[in-house]
Amino acid sequence: MTENSESLSYRPYLSRFSQAEAADAQNQNGADSGENKKEPHKDASLLEDFGRSLLHTVAQNPVNALVQPIDKTFGTNYLPSVQFIDAPQHAEFGTANYWAQQSGSAIGMLGTFWAVGKGVKGVMRAGQTEVALANTLSKQSQIGLTLKEATITGFAHDFALRPVEEGDKRNYFVARLAQGATGGATMLTLAGTGVGLKHLGGMASVERSALLPVGESAASKMFASTADKLRLNVAAPLLKSEIAAGGISAIPAGLVSTNMHTYLAERRLATGRENFEAITTMGVIGMGLGAHQQFRGRHESGRQNFEWTSKEPTENGPNTAEFKIVGGEKALTEAVAKVRDGEGAMVKVREHLGAGGGWKRVLGLQEYGPQKDLFIQHNDGTKGINYDAARMADVLAICNLDAAMQGKSAVVGKDVSMVVGKDRIRVSSEPQEVKEGYSKPIPLGDQAQNFGNNMQNLRRVAHNTGEESSVNDIVRQQLKQTGLEAKGWKSTVTEQGSAMDMIGADIVIFNEKTGQMYMLDCTEQTKNPPAIRSMGIIEIQKSWFRANSHGPDMPDSFPAEVGQILLRATGEVGGFKPTLNLRDVQLPSIKAGADVEKLTELRQFVHELERLPSDLNFRGNKSMVQDYAKNLKETTLDHLEWAVHGSSNREVTRSAVDVAKDSIVEYFLNGKQHVHTNYGETDIYVKHNNVSPEKNELRFRSTHGDRVVIGKVESIFEQARKELLPLSSARAKQVETAMEGLRAEVKMKEAVIESIQEKRQRAQSWDELTSLNAELQIAREDHAGSVAKLKQWAPENSIIQRIKKNGKTISEFEGFLMRDQAAIRNGGRVGVVDASKPGPLETLLRNNLTHKPEDFLFRSILNGERPLKPFEEAGVSAGTAKELNAAISSEWGVIELKPGVMDERVALSLSIFAETNPTVNKLVEGYEKGEPEAIRIVHRLLTDK
Repeated sequence: MTENSESLSYRPYLSRFSQAEAADAQNQNGADSGENKKEPHKDASLLEDFGRSLLHTVAQNPVNALVQPIDKTFGTNYLPSVQFIDAPQHAEFGTANYWAQQSGSAIGMLGTFWAVGKGVKGVMRAGQTEVALANTLSKQSQIGLTLKEATITGFAHDFALRPVEEGDKRNYFVARLAQGATGGATMLTLAGTGVGLKHLGGMASVERSALLPVGESAASKMFASTADKLRLNVAAPLLKSEIAAGGISAIPAGLVSTNMHTYLAERRLATGRENFEAITTMGVIGMGLGAHQQFRGRHESGRQNFEWTSKEPTENGPNTAEFKIVGGEKALTEAVAKVRDGEGAMVKVREHLGAGGGWKRVLGLQEYGPQKDLFIQHNDGTKGINYDAARMADVLAICNLDAAMQGKSAVVGKDVSMVVGKDRIRVSSEPQEVKEGYSKPIPLGDQAQNFGNNMQNLRRVAHNTGEESSVNDIVRQQLKQTGLEAKGWKSTVTEQGSAMDMIGADIVIFNEKTGQMYMLDCTEQTKNPPAIRSMGIIEIQKSWFRANSHGPDMPDSFPAEVGQILLRATGEVGGFKPTLNLRDVQLPSIKAGADVEKLTELRQFVHELERLPSDLNFRGNKSMVQDYAKNLKETTLDHLEWAVHGSSNREVTRSAVDVAKDSIVEYFLNGKQHVHTNYGETDIYVKHNNVSPEKNELRFRSTHGDRVVIGKVESIFEQARKELLPLSSARAKQVETAMEGLRAEVKMKEAVIESIQEKRQRAQSWDELTSLNAELQIAREDHAGSVAKLKQWAPENSIIQRIKKNGKTISEFEGFLMRDQAAIRNGGRVGVVDASKPGPLETLLRNNLTHKPEDFLFRSILNGERPLKPFEEAGVSAGTAKELNAAISSEWGVIELKPGVMDERVALSLSIFAETNPTVNKLVEGYEKGEPEAIRIVHRLLTDK
C-alpha cells in the first residue's frame, strides 16, 4: 500500500478533506524523492474506483479504527499488517472517476451509519413497553432515529469506526473524542433539521395559508389559488417526505461536519470544495437513511418473533390460537397502537396450523390457513366493544364477549391476552409466559385483573376516624368469633367521601378464597337500601363510640347483633350467598379522591353491573344487580356527573329569571291555585332536597350534552321578585307612555323604508340603485335602533297589560310582592301544600321553562332587522324575480354559478329579459360591468329561492 493511500484511509470523512488536496500536498512534500513520487492517475474503470471506495470505507476504515488505538497505546505496529484493500488513487475533481469514488465512499458510510444506528436503537429501545415504544416511534426523525439516538449514533460511529488521520498532532485520544463529538453534532443537525422540515410540511398542509395575501381582484385571487396549489401539492409532500428531508438536511449537516472538523483539527474553516464534498456525502447518507425510513424503517418495532407452538384444542374449543400478520411488521405495529388506544384494530391474518408436512417439513416451513379478518380490541368496560367492526370480522380476539359473539372468538374462555412478535401474534385464554426480552402479554379485557385489582384496593390503608372505624373493629372480632375469618373472610373500612362510601359501603367484607363480598352500611336512620345490600345495614348511635369502639352507652347485645348480620350477609345463615364477586366487577376505590376520579370509577362500576346479567357465567341474582345499577345511575352517578360537568351559564340564569317573573305574575292572577304538571320538551328539572327544600336546585340538560346549573329555586324567585318591585302605578303610566311614543316612531321609520324600497324598484341605472342602497342601509339601522328601544320596554309593558286585562290593578300586584315574599321564595309551598313536595309556583316555573326552546334559554335568538329577501335586495318585485328565474331556467337549465365570477349566459338572459322588464336594467348594467356587488345580488336572486 502506498503512503498516500494509507494516509487517506485515516480521513474521518472522505468529504471533510478533499482526497485530491491531501494527495497533492503529499506529492509536493515528496517531490524530491523518487521513491515517494506519485505517478499520474491511471485510468481505472468506474466500477473499480466505485468498488474500492465502497469496500475501503465499509471494511478497511473500521478495521484501521479498531487496530489504531492498540498501536498508539502499546507501541506496536499492527496497522500495516491488517491492510487488505487499497483506497483508489485520487481522481481529478469533477471527472467521472471522481464521482465514482465519491459515491462509493458515501454509500459505504451509509452502510456503517445504518449498522451503528441499528445497534443504538436496539440498546436504547431494549425492554421498552409497547406504550413507551409507541412514544419513541412517534418522536423519530426522518432518518428513523430520535434526536438523542441520532447524536449517540454519530458519536459512536466516528469515535469507534473512524481512525484518526495520519499527521494529526493532537493527543490521540483527544482527537478521537473530538472526532466523536463532530459525528454526534453532525447527526444531530441532520436529524434536527429533518424534524423542523416535517413541522413545516405539516403547516403547509393546512387548507389555506395565512401568509399569502388574498385580494379582491381576479389577478390576486388567481395568484393565491396558484400559490395554494403549489403549497399543497408540491411543497407539503416534499417537506414531509423522509427522502427529501434527508437530502435537504444534508446541507447544514455537511457544513457542521466539515467546519467543526477543520476547526478542531487545524483551527480553520473549511474551503468551498470541502464544504461541497461534505454536503454531497451527507446527502447520500441522509437520503439513504430517509429512504429506508420511508419505505420500511418507520414501522420497525424492536420486537422479536416467538417460536410457533402447536397446542391441541380442548373439548370446548381452542385455548390458544396463533396468527401470521399478512401485512407484516408494519401492519402489526399500527394495530398494536390502535389496540393500546382502545379503538381496536382489524388486521388480515392467516392462522398457524402447525409445521408443514412432506417437503415443507424438510425445509422447516409452516402450514397456514386461509386469509381472514381478525378484529382485536381491549374490552375495558368503559368504552364497550366496537360491534360494527366485530360483526364484519371473521375472527375476534376480545375478552368477555357476549354469547352472540362467542362463535367468532379465536379462543374459548373469558380472560384473553395477546403476545406480539415481529409479524405474528398468539391469542390465548390461558396465562402466557414469555422469555426475557420478549414483549409481555397484552390483556384484551379487565376481568382477568378484577380479582387482583380488587384485592389490592381492599388491602389499602384507609383513614377513617368516624364511628365506621370503631364498627369495623367489632366486625373483625365477630369474623373471628363466628368462624368466618377461618373461611377466608376479611373486612376493611372505607374513607368517608370515597367512591365506595358513596355506593353504600362504609365497611366491605370479602373472602380472599372465593372472591365473595358484601357491603355494610352504618346508619343512625332507618333506610330502604337496594336489595343487593339490604342485609348489610348496621343501625348504630354515634353516642356509643365517644370513648372507644365499645363505649359506655353501647348495648351489650350489639356485637352479637353484628355477628348475626355478618352470618346472613355471607350466606352462612339463610342460605343466600352474596350476589357480587370480586372477579365479576372492578370495585371503586376505598380511598377518598377528586370527584373526577370517582366519576370515572363509578361509570365503570355501573357499566360492569349493567353487563353482568347478560354474562352466561354469572350465577348471582340478576334482578338485584339490574335494580342496583339503575339506582346508582339515577342517584350517585348522576350526582357525580353534575359535580364534575355541571357549570353555570349567566345567559340561561338570566332567561330563567325572566320566565320566573312571568310565572309570578301568572301565580298572582290565578289566585295561587294548585298547578298541574304540564312539562314541555326542554330538559329542565328541579333537584329536590327533601331535608332542606330551600336548597332545591334548578338544572338544565341541553341536547348537546351541556349540564347547566341554573341556580337555587329560591334565589331565582327572589331575584325575579326584586326586579318586579319597582313596578308601581306611576311606573306603569311611564311605561305605557314610552311604548306609545316608540310605536309611533317605529311606524314612521317603517314608512321611510317602504318609500326607499319603492324608489329602488323604479331605479333605472346601477349607480342610482347603489345610491338608494346606501339610503336604505341608513334607514334600516335607524329603524333597528328604535325597535331596540321598544324591546327594552316591552317585557314590563307585557306584564302591565296582562295584569290590567285580568281585572287586577298594579297596586294589588305591588302589595302581593311585598306581602307574599316568603311564599314566592319557596315556590308557593304554603297552607295545605306538603312541604316535601314542590309548590304550585315552582311547578309553574318548571312548566314554563320546559316549554321554552333552547335558543331562548341561551338567549341566542337573533334580534335586529330582518335580512332583506333576494328580490328586495335586487330592487325588483317578487313576481319579476320569479319570472326572471323561470326565463333563465328554461333557456339554460341548471347553471352552476361561481362566486364573484360573471356568467355570460346569465348576462345574455338578463339583457333579453330587460327588454320587456325595464326594472331589471339596473342589474344588467352592474352585472355587465362586472361589479362585485351586482354579481352577488344577481347570483343570490337566482340561487336563494
